[in-house]
Amino acid sequence: GFSADSLANRINDCHSKCVITADEARRGGKSVPLKSNVDKAIAACPQVTHVLVVDIGDTPVNTGEKDVVYSQVAATVTADCPCEPVGAEHPLFILYTSGSTGSPKGLVLPPVGIWYMQISLLRLCSIIGKAKCIGVLLMWGGLPGIRILSMVR
Repeated sequence: GFSADSLANRINDCHSKCVITADEARRGGKSVPLKSNVDKAIAACPQVTHVLVVDIGDTPVNTGEKDVVYSQVAATVTADCPCEPVGAEHPLFILYTSGSTGSPKGLVLPPVGIWYMQISLLRLCSIIGKAKCIGVLLMWGGLPGIRILSMVR
């Protein structure tokens, strides 16, 4: 996970009002407390009104006034979830660089970008064949696959 300062910088940069985190993560067989770093970070982010905490660990989640525990609210919602219409260039999410060479840069990904990635991946699968496509999907790992897809065009 990121340090509290790194999180605060990214949260403030994109003016986030809500932060989604897990209570902890597992790295090298050890528990990494993600929620405690978020708590430290949002102390410097006055615009944050809610923190959605996905409770995946075995320890109880320490909640504050802004916290919403996912397992508790997931049990209360219905399956009816209509889509919210947005424009093609509406910011879907921001993917930040590590910031290892200076200030982190945020790449805004709109819905049309995700649609383009899916279409490109389907095109890639039809070009290289089913067996190879499964290998690419396994290596893809999500958004870093943009580089693979753009080379195929």
